[in-house]
Amino acid sequence: MVEYDNLFFEELEKKLLDTGVCKPLLIGVNGKSDTLVHYLRACKELEYVLLDDLEACDAKWNLFITATINYSDNQLLLPYIPDFTRNVEEMLDVINVTPSLYDVRFKFLNKDYTCNNKLVIKLLHFVLIILNEPRLEKLKYFQFVDLMANIEQSYNVDIPTYVFKVNYSINSEEEVLFEGRSMSYGTKFGFFGCNLDSLYKILCDGFKSHKKHKTSDDKIYLNNEIGIILKNMTGTPCWENSCCGKKIKVIALCEFINRHEYIKSSVDKDLKCTHIIIDLPEIVRIRFLFYYCELTVKQVDLNESLATRIFKNELAFPISCFIFLFGPLAYVYKNNIMKYLLSGNRKLKQILFHTFMYLGL
Repeated sequence: MVEYDNLFFEELEKKLLDTGVCKPLLIGVNGKSDTLVHYLRACKELEYVLLDDLEACDAKWNLFITATINYSDNQLLLPYIPDFTRNVEEMLDVINVTPSLYDVRFKFLNKDYTCNNKLVIKLLHFVLIILNEPRLEKLKYFQFVDLMANIEQSYNVDIPTYVFKVNYSINSEEEVLFEGRSMSYGTKFGFFGCNLDSLYKILCDGFKSHKKHKTSDDKIYLNNEIGIILKNMTGTPCWENSCCGKKIKVIALCEFINRHEYIKSSVDKDLKCTHIIIDLPEIVRIRFLFYYCELTVKQVDLNESLATRIFKNELAFPISCFIFLFGPLAYVYKNNIMKYLLSGNRKLKQILFHTFMYLGL
């Protein structure tokens, strides 16, 4: 919707309000009123991002909720609190009545903008639109393979449930400074793990906001092996309606400028890894987020048919050919196939599981 249209509808609505034809839309515990135009615009903007990349929205929403739950005077884990709530407790009340993002998207697709709790829509819009810098973008499986092909690992890499690229605004001052400095010194990559409640703040404000273990130690601890960090992390409970399952572990792949005076590294021969300690937060940027999800439940979009979901996938043609050629044989010998798959071939089962997961079937 262009700005001219917004102004037109706002003027029209003002006349309707002045004449008593319609009433203001009250949103928020503080009694502040909103207009139907602003509310519907928020719905349409949310609809767009939920259709574009729902998993990325869910990932960002999960980080926000974890930061909100652990917010306190000693841990300012949010950039700021929206003006339609008075405090964090009231924001948590809104979170508790928020349905799954699949349900919100389904209602939007059916042009149902009235059933959703209006405060829920305002808070989702606040997190996913207003505070959406940096923006997360879900990678496809082949993109993840290409990424890891350029990062040497001593151990087999556990395939994450989701991988998100972190896209910063081209107007970001920190990003502009980082790119300028990196041209002179070059960059390297390392993996970073921390408490999930701190990750949202780091994404929004950079590593300068990071305080290791809530102490005055502001050093950044990286490792060149993702498996070492994953092994030492504990899962964090997810939002109950999340597509990420019951628990998640999130590991960041960071790019850092190779300024030797601010970097200390030590090789651990026993663990076959390199520990990296960085003293200057400004030379580190998060580039990718690896989400390892536990007990995920596949959400089905009731608005799409099976045929639509298949043909939206880039591998639709080879999948269709495979089904057409081998479907009848698979049906005839299905009992033998199932016995083989259940016979203990763990590696094959893992490959099949991750293949179907990334295909969205």
